[in-house]
Amino acid sequence: MAYIRPRSSEPRYFPVSPQINGNRLIRIIIPIVVAVTTVLYLALKKPQGSVISVEIEQAEAALSALREWMIWMVALSGAAIAGMATLLEKLTKRPLTDGERTIGLLTLCFFGLSILIAVFVSGFLPSVMLRMDIGNSDFFRMPLFGWMEYPYVGPSVSVVYTLFGIGSLCLSSFIALRFRNTNSPLSD
Repeated sequence: MAYIRPRSSEPRYFPVSPQINGNRLIRIIIPIVVAVTTVLYLALKKPQGSVISVEIEQAEAALSALREWMIWMVALSGAAIAGMATLLEKLTKRPLTDGERTIGLLTLCFFGLSILIAVFVSGFLPSVMLRMDIGNSDFFRMPLFGWMEYPYVGPSVSVVYTLFGIGSLCLSSFIALRFRNTNSPLSD
């Protein structure tokens, strides 16, 4: 951001324009590009290894449990975003630094992507359940859609876990940066 110095003897500086700093923009874009590339790779990768043969009732119970867990991941991600908003609104009095703003934005991006993909996966799991039959009950190797070959269930679930984990790390970093050099979160 460019600054101009007033002609008076006061040593104050005024911002010329609210343009975003190029270095800060790069620090935001690079992790998002890496995350999106990882997500695409994991989502389109075909599962490897041997096929697991289980009873259809067990597979349906496991698929129902997976769907419930995806719904819980959405709730946990939403709670983390709400917790971060509460930290910003009620517990602090000083403005955000550039590092805190960057980490906060990354936290929102990763948790937001985790929510979107978890809702997407949990919405298509009933279709997977309908397509399971006696000989094909390994649902982690099945595509989410009946009309497409990819994305597969297993890698899609891995994407949700990966994004949630990165979002949790970003949230921890945000909290550590926000409350550094303080005795308590309330002592800003």
